[in-house]
Amino acid sequence: FLLWALSTFAFFITGLEYAIVYGLILSIFNLIPIVGSYIGGIPAILVALTISPLKAIYVFISVVIVQTIESNFMNPYIMKNVIKLHPLEGLFSLLLLGSLFGFVGMIISPLFWVGMKIIIKQHKDNKEVNVDSC
Repeated sequence: FLLWALSTFAFFITGLEYAIVYGLILSIFNLIPIVGSYIGGIPAILVALTISPLKAIYVFISVVIVQTIESNFMNPYIMKNVIKLHPLEGLFSLLLLGSLFGFVGMIISPLFWVGMKIIIKQHKDNKEVNVDSC
């Protein structure tokens, strides 16, 4: 939601019509790690290019700024504080599941990795309880 609001605001500032729609497209494509926001920004840039090359440059710059803010501030905060996923774990899961399952593996990698961490933690907790009760 935050990325959608941020990208919509950026597209609105550049004067792009239907900024809400292009912000939604960008935020949906952001599910693809690393390059998703850039791919999601292509429709907005192409539409802006039909209006004027200068507007396309402004939209491109706004996509880069939004992606920079999302990648350097929002995503690490969410991964570390909310999901409790270390950046190296996220990168490892992205590489592993991306190589095994391709595009779909890249999208589900954070969810899968967090699920595995929960299962391992529950297993350790149950094992400790069983040892203490003896």
